[in-house]
Amino acid sequence: MGGGCNIANIIDVAKLAGVSKSTVSRVINNNGYVDTETRKAVTDAIAELNYTPSSFAQSIRTRKSKTIAMMVPDASNTFYTELFKVVEDVALEYDYMVIVCDTRLSYEYELMLADRLLKRHTDGLLYFTQQRTEENQEFFINLSKKIPVIFMDYAFADIPDISCVAVEGMQSTSAAVKFLFNKGKRNIAYVNLPGDKNVTMLRFEGYRQGLELCGLEYDPEMVVVRAELSDSLVNTGYCSAQALLNRNEQIDAIVAASDQLAVGVLKYLKHVGIKIPEQISVVGFDNLDLCTITEPTLTTIAQPIEEMGREATHLLLSKIYNSAVKNKKIIYNGMLIERQST
Repeated sequence: MGGGCNIANIIDVAKLAGVSKSTVSRVINNNGYVDTETRKAVTDAIAELNYTPSSFAQSIRTRKSKTIAMMVPDASNTFYTELFKVVEDVALEYDYMVIVCDTRLSYEYELMLADRLLKRHTDGLLYFTQQRTEENQEFFINLSKKIPVIFMDYAFADIPDISCVAVEGMQSTSAAVKFLFNKGKRNIAYVNLPGDKNVTMLRFEGYRQGLELCGLEYDPEMVVVRAELSDSLVNTGYCSAQALLNRNEQIDAIVAASDQLAVGVLKYLKHVGIKIPEQISVVGFDNLDLCTITEPTLTTIAQPIEEMGREATHLLLSKIYNSAVKNKKIIYNGMLIERQST
């Protein structure tokens, strides 16, 4: 005989266990009654032959591809990297693989990738975006009627009859402004993500609300919302801090819509020799791992990334396995975590 490797198939398992092929199939797919003795004979045969069921064949039988997707606007943003790890851990418990799709901040990419996911019979989608527009809102609501979709941005939370898992950023950002006010800060600036329809605008509204509650006047010159994201978020934060201080040297605190923007702010302030937090305090949003390794460490509004990832993935899988599962909204509050930057 040649030295080739013989790969066992379902017929080999059936012969070794002394049962029919359909019985083996019932054991593998946990579909239908099989008595304990027969089940043990089948599982022993599977182990002895090192048999691995064909995922492709199973997908044909069950009409499930055993894959879900995470659609994110910028895969270089470590918020999505940290959340992906949680999503993948949960998915693997159910023998699911996770595809990450980077939409490059483009609605056209969102449509193109959604079309390809459908053609590959992807079972469900965790949908993040940079912008909420009428177009993507309508498209993904319609998509959610074909496959389960979980909307992962709070900007969509007001839409009826969808599933949404997200953090409400308005109240927590307002509380962060009050926190800075109580530390004696009176010239509090804000750095937002690019675009006037981006999904963090409610965080910006929280900033304005916080100023009002503290009796501070809102000044548009104390806010930077760059026209577009042409560079990394860290560099966007760096350039935004530079622009703010060129306008107003009295700034004594800067709140940023994300941790990576805030890290860019820290980088610029250190570059020009500004003492943090003595001269200017800095607050981010997300509570990424990098917050604990910056110099100084970054005060931030924490999103419960692990809890969000687990709940969203469990909800998505439950809708995949049972189409009768009702839509659900799980909304978290952000929590301020004070570190050295304030």
